[in-house]
Amino acid sequence: MEEEKTTFPKIESVLIAGVVALLVFIGIIAAYPQGMKISSSHEVFFEGKNAFIAGESLISGKIKGICEMKNISFFNSSNVPRVEINGNEFTNVNVSIIAEEGEMDIDGILLSPPSFSLIMFNATEKKVYAMICKNISFNASTIAAMVKNASISINGITLKGNYTLILTGGFRSSIKAKQFSFPANGISISFKEGERDCGLIDKFLEETEIELPPIPFSIDGIFFAEKGNISVNGEHISSNFSIMRGEGDVFLRDGCSLHGNMRLLFINGEFYSEEKATILSFIPNKLLLFWPLAIGVWLVATFFEKKFGRKFEQYDKELGGIAFVIHLFFVITSFYLWDREINYLFGKSVIPALISSIKGNIAIQEWIIAPFEFIPWIIVIVLMAIPIRIILSSIFSYMGLETLGKGVGKGVGIFMSFFIGILYVSFFLTIIISPFIKGLIG
Repeated sequence: MEEEKTTFPKIESVLIAGVVALLVFIGIIAAYPQGMKISSSHEVFFEGKNAFIAGESLISGKIKGICEMKNISFFNSSNVPRVEINGNEFTNVNVSIIAEEGEMDIDGILLSPPSFSLIMFNATEKKVYAMICKNISFNASTIAAMVKNASISINGITLKGNYTLILTGGFRSSIKAKQFSFPANGISISFKEGERDCGLIDKFLEETEIELPPIPFSIDGIFFAEKGNISVNGEHISSNFSIMRGEGDVFLRDGCSLHGNMRLLFINGEFYSEEKATILSFIPNKLLLFWPLAIGVWLVATFFEKKFGRKFEQYDKELGGIAFVIHLFFVITSFYLWDREINYLFGKSVIPALISSIKGNIAIQEWIIAPFEFIPWIIVIVLMAIPIRIILSSIFSYMGLETLGKGVGKGVGIFMSFFIGILYVSFFLTIIISPFIKGLIG
């Protein structure tokens, strides 16, 4: 009696597989809206002079000396024991000031709440220039201030014009100004990537009349410095200039000291990577294994397949639809996670740029990230995804599931290349793109 062949309902099985894949993909998006954040971070120590910091920052420290302010939207001091304004004296009052500009000689403690900030440190002047979304707060013992085109409210009295004020005693003040500069001696800054810049970056570019060229990374969470000495994971590097993205603590005195954990490092025109390539200069040592292993598995599987394999060959062709669903699921999931990881590294990625373009906001500065995202992805597909596909396809083919094996092999290969390949993004960018960047910057 001939053995009855079991068949699978093609349409139903493909639909079920598609629904399951969709639900799993939605679950992955819900679980990892910002990605898995598996990229390596580097412990960095830096000693140098001038620096620029952007991101959510907590500024603190003793502040003593001359501070300058522009476009003061409010300057409030509460419970001031003694105030002298143009020869008139007040006691135990609250002072509120709006002014076009001003400067003050202050002795106090700066305790600014966490806020998105753009901070420039000038080592020659030993001053900090800051643009901050929220107000700046400090406890002061003495403030001697001069304000221009001001409106001052004190004890129900409103004064308008240019005034000199002297505030003495222990009191708390808050200032909101378009630009605020103060002495840097002993100031500490803790910074990280922020969520909203309150339009501060556009205001800064407008104020300074700087035309920012298209760059592949967001300046949110950036530390930029000129000449200095850097230690990355214990490796000492002399730097002509460096750009870092991550989080860290900065201490300002005669110079700038940084201790941070950075996920992206661009030093002297190259992306920093710990990975080495001693056999082939363009392939990391750890990735050389995949192709020889794939060829070996294919040879062994092909040899044994002719003698012992193909046990499930009768079911294989009916699994073509499921194989396609599996392949498509892994490709889409892998690209989503890869894009989120690139966004974690650079602050920019292709999917947000695509969404912005669909909404009608097409900007070259958003799409400049595309080669930085796709070039490493294509390379890891060639070096990893294809060999993994060959390995899995060979094993499935040995069992007679060649069609299913191709779908699973392609999908799993690309998916696995995400987890391993994302660790080599900086390496491949240094090999492929850094030479062009060096040519542009000279």
